[in-house]
Amino acid sequence: VGFVPLGFILGVRRPAPQRLVPGVVLAGILSLLVECVQSFVPGRYPSVFDWIANSTGATVGAIAGRWFSARGSQETVL
Repeated sequence: VGFVPLGFILGVRRPAPQRLVPGVVLAGILSLLVECVQSFVPGRYPSVFDWIANSTGATVGAIAGRWFSARGSQETVL
């Protein structure tokens, strides 16, 4: 859930599909980095499921952002 806003921003800022995929990959790498850092924080443990959830959230957010930006560009002002 925490990576949905990041994905949304990436989807709005980079509407072309060719630019969207690298952004989602970047969010996945960032999530992996966060999980690795948790190894060094007492009481925190890295989890593959957290990484998958974060990456999925970023992807969902990016798709929503792309849809939102595409929808906004098709509307006309009267």
